[in-house]
Amino acid sequence: MQTTNTATPINQVRFAGLMYLLCMVTSISGGMLINQTIAEGASQAIILANQQTLVAASLLELINAFGVIGIATAFYPLLKAKRPAIAVGYLTLRSAEGAMLILIAFIPTFIAALSHQAIDSSNFQVIWTVLTEARTFFWAYIYVAMFVSSGLIFYTLLLKSEILPKYIAIWGYIALIGVLLSMINPSMKMIFGILIMTNEIYLGFYLLVKGVRIKS
Repeated sequence: MQTTNTATPINQVRFAGLMYLLCMVTSISGGMLINQTIAEGASQAIILANQQTLVAASLLELINAFGVIGIATAFYPLLKAKRPAIAVGYLTLRSAEGAMLILIAFIPTFIAALSHQAIDSSNFQVIWTVLTEARTFFWAYIYVAMFVSSGLIFYTLLLKSEILPKYIAIWGYIALIGVLLSMINPSMKMIFGILIMTNEIYLGFYLLVKGVRIKS
């Protein structure tokens, strides 16, 4: 830990770092599993054959959702010292983001459960389309808006609190531009997302290895 006193919440900081890395793995893995199944088609037979994959995708996305809330909860005590009101805004936005992620995470499991029901194929197709398009819209627009909003607050608080090097916050600001560009052009999401992915991976390892600066 750098420039710390004995009150520095070491475990809390390491938890946040671990959650950053865990969220990166689970969000990408869960998304890949559900997208892979969606690409195969919307018939009940295909869904039945992939139901374990869909349940696994839900589990991974649930872990990611709780990880997001965990990060906000771990950082809140560190950030409120400088800007209490803004820190509350950050915690609220990230918690709302996590709550939305929890709801979206159940879509793959709901689809898997639906495939066991005696539903006309055309009706199943309609339900499938509504659910998958709702999930796609959420990730492409709603999630991006919430993530960027909370991200702007977070990186601003990092600059104000000086608990981490300023270059991490500046890097984060630039990365958020890439996230916004992914909303404009979803087909380039992975390319535009490289900056935020590397920022969060770096931040995760930084918190685990070096921690934060807490002035006496």
